Amino acid sequence: MITWAELHDIFLENEIFQKIADNPFLQFGTPNNQLLGARILPDEPTFLRYFERDEMRYRIPVALDTGRYSPPPMQGDSIMIGQIRVSLSDQSTADQLTAAKLDQVTLALKNDQHGTAGDSLLIDFGTNLVQRLVTKSEVMRWEVLLRFCSTRIGVNNYFEKINFRYPLNNAWVAGQIDGNASSVHNATTNPRTGTNNWHGTEVSEAADPLDDFYKARDILDSQGYQMQAIYTDRYVAKLLERNPHIAEWARSRIVIRPDIDSQNVVSTLSRRPNRQQTNEYFLTNDFPVINVYNQAYSIEPENVGDPTFKFFMQPPGTPKGRHYVLILGRVDNTSEIYYEEEDETITLENVMGYNYVGIVAGRASPGRVVYSETRQRHPMGIYAEAIQSTQPVILHKGAVIVIAVDELGDEGEPVNLNLPAIAHEPNGNYR
Repeated sequence: MITWAELHDIFLENEIFQKIADNPFLQFGTPNNQLLGARILPDEPTFLRYFERDEMRYRIPVALDTGRYSPPPMQGDSIMIGQIRVSLSDQSTADQLTAAKLDQVTLALKNDQHGTAGDSLLIDFGTNLVQRLVTKSEVMRWEVLLRFCSTRIGVNNYFEKINFRYPLNNAWVAGQIDGNASSVHNATTNPRTGTNNWHGTEVSEAADPLDDFYKARDILDSQGYQMQAIYTDRYVAKLLERNPHIAEWARSRIVIRPDIDSQNVVSTLSRRPNRQQTNEYFLTNDFPVINVYNQAYSIEPENVGDPTFKFFMQPPGTPKGRHYVLILGRVDNTSEIYYEEEDETITLENVMGYNYVGIVAGRASPGRVVYSETRQRHPMGIYAEAIQSTQPVILHKGAVIVIAVDELGDEGEPVNLNLPAIAHEPNGNYR
């Protein structure tokens, strides 16, 4: 029987922990915890830490008429509309298998001649460690997608906020059709007036959500994009289901069903719309269906009784009671993710940008890195740390639209009544 220390040495010799970190499919999560942000801004390796990327509008131009003996004209497939300065930042985590946990590994090695149970315990240890980095990248993706910024908070009171420039017309508060909340940096201006939000039980009390989606589609159309996808969380999805405009449409549908005497009876639907009917409402009006992304991640609470989790679609800095709708236009940009260990490729479509993964200090190539060692002094253990250098960036800003949706307070008004959809500081660090 081998010892746990010898098993760890075998893992080091075969680079098992590093192979886990190098698995590009980990960024997509698991079947039970899918990370949708990685399909919008997938990982992309880079050898640079500070660089500029062209903001592109991909277009496939129509061929030109030419003379019979004229040379074909050169035509590019994309149009550059600006540049984005990218600076990567480091994220890291560490953990250890203490003596108590190592007793489980030792017991597994005793009871399993082939050592597969002990292998599984160490593999789970390494996978959970790398998953922390993957989760951090997903948090950063949604902060960039929904708030156009990246907040860096670390040890020794380190704090830095990077603001990314965005089209001012592409973000607003739900129901504010006559004014763009994102275009002001002063929260006391452009307040919403009247009952122009999605809440309410009567048609006269609530705004029709389609007004916001029509506005979004008009903006995308004006920039040459076709609306491709809609993402939101469960709160907004239920709010849409309860919206009286959608409910009125659902109740107006006539159904024919047999009664107790087997006679066909014509009636209308009276129940509250479900998600399927809400999606039918959107499809009927030529909008994509709603993708509900309600995945959460664990956090360490600052005080007793504080939440122990946060939702990805409420990224750091989100005002309390605020939710978001993310609308994406169609871009002709694909990305192929190849996993050499399994010789498998995933092709992603409608890629809005990338989560650039750079080189960790002291390494020669980009990627996440795992270091581990055994500690023989009491208490014994296996110590491991995982490090990455990353930054997500949107390269197709014009194809991204954000609608902020606020909960109602005790007095029936939105809790963030005068707060713009995206509150960047006037003198912030812009990229």
